Amino acid sequence: MAGSLFSAKAYYTAANEHLGLSLRLVNSGEHLAAHYFAGVAAEAVLRAHVVRIGHAFTSNHSIWYLAGLAGLTSDGRRDGTDDLQAALIEIETRWRANHRYLPREGLLAYLNSTGLDWRVRGDRVKYSATRMVDMAGTVVAEGARKWSKSNNTFARA
Repeated sequence: MAGSLFSAKAYYTAANEHLGLSLRLVNSGEHLAAHYFAGVAAEAVLRAHVVRIGHAFTSNHSIWYLAGLAGLTSDGRRDGTDDLQAALIEIETRWRANHRYLPREGLLAYLNSTGLDWRVRGDRVKYSATRMVDMAGTVVAEGARKWSKSNNTFARA
C-alpha cells in the first residue's frame, strides 16, 4: 500500500496540486503558506523523477540533492545557466522543509539571514512567496517537460 501512496504518479499529482494551491494562497494574501507549499511542489516533482528512475526513498529534503538524484542538474554545477538551474538554486536558498514549523517572523528572520531580497522594500515574506511560486512553477513545468520528452509514463513507477 505504501508504495502506491508514494509512486511517481502520486508525487507528480501532488506537485501540480501543491503548485495550484500555492498560487491560490499567494493570490489570497496567505504568503507564509504559499511559500511553504511552493517548496513542497518543487520537492514533489523532483521526487517523482527520483522514484521513476528507481532510487530508494530518501528523507533528505534538499532541492539540489533531489534534483541531482533525478538527473535534472547540469553535471552537478550550480551555475544558474538555464531557467531550471536558476530556479533550483533559488528554491534551495529560500526554502527548507522545516519552515512548516516557523511563524511568519521566523521565516522573515531566515530570509534575512540568506542575504536575498535585501533591496526589497515592503513585505519580504510576500515577495519571497511570489518568487517561490514562480520558481516552483518553473521546476514543475520543466520536470513535466523532461518527463514527456523521455517518453516515460507514470504507470511503470
